[in-house]
Amino acid sequence: MTYRTLLLLCLFVFQCASVEHKNTRGVHLTPEWGPVEIKQTVRTMTSSLKKFFVNKKRRPFLELGELQNKSSEHINTNLITSELTSSLLQEKITFVDKSKREAAIREAKLAQEGLVQERSAIPAGEFLSPNYVLEGTIDDNVRYERSVKTQYIVVTLRLTEVASGAIRWQKQKKFLKVSRRKVVGW
Repeated sequence: MTYRTLLLLCLFVFQCASVEHKNTRGVHLTPEWGPVEIKQTVRTMTSSLKKFFVNKKRRPFLELGELQNKSSEHINTNLITSELTSSLLQEKITFVDKSKREAAIREAKLAQEGLVQERSAIPAGEFLSPNYVLEGTIDDNVRYERSVKTQYIVVTLRLTEVASGAIRWQKQKKFLKVSRRKVVGW
């Protein structure tokens, strides 16, 4: 390969590569799970949960359970739960992170033993117990017919009351995606 050919090849490769930042509102559906589905799911679930909690006499404290991806796609469920948590926190719905309790218990013990300054000590009896656990699944059904892929995706979230184990709220967001594969050589 000559120097000139190599230079032209490099210029071609660099010309083909580009990065563009876009607002998620202007993004279109793609054959794979993407920002459109995440935003629509979070918006639907936040709105429905907000309505559910409006008339509750007792203030809700939620624990975030697992969002299981049982679909055929690679879906980063942490991205969904992170956006959902942020959205619900903006609506003044409180989450309890029980993973921090052990560290807090150690600090409270230090305070009881007089090893921590009183003004910064964690007082006993300040932990919150979640009264609900929010968890869910992402399922899909995929069918291929010739060069057409039809995918039915269902995101289900449920809210289980900790005291009784009863499911008190459940919502689904559904997507039906049809994509055509390009067949090369036909």
